[in-house]
Amino acid sequence: MTGAQIRHLLSDLAQLPLEKRGKVAGLNPARADIIISGLAIIERIMVHLHVNVVQVHTRGVRDGLLLTMVQVSHGGRRQIISPEARTAAVEQFAKSCGVDLTHAKQVARIAGSLWTSWLSRWG
Repeated sequence: MTGAQIRHLLSDLAQLPLEKRGKVAGLNPARADIIISGLAIIERIMVHLHVNVVQVHTRGVRDGLLLTMVQVSHGGRRQIISPEARTAAVEQFAKSCGVDLTHAKQVARIAGSLWTSWLSRWG
């Protein structure tokens, strides 16, 4: 998104009451109360750093950071990385941070199982 797009979005959302912001397509209703502050911060950071374009990541911040770190570890180029290479890079990063990879994988399996179970019951 460009700085102008951020400013327009900020202006548009600031004019909406909280209830209507929660119904805006693409906006997580649970974040409707903080989106204006978040956009204002992003806009000010862009101005301060003299940046006119920001890449919007559709997942979480941590996921975006990990993907960026993986790209940097593969020569810093913006390239498509296979899922296997991405997994290997994330595991290497985790190891460098002292993560018990066996335990982390077990926690991930259990969380995935709980999520799948919850979806089949309530989703």
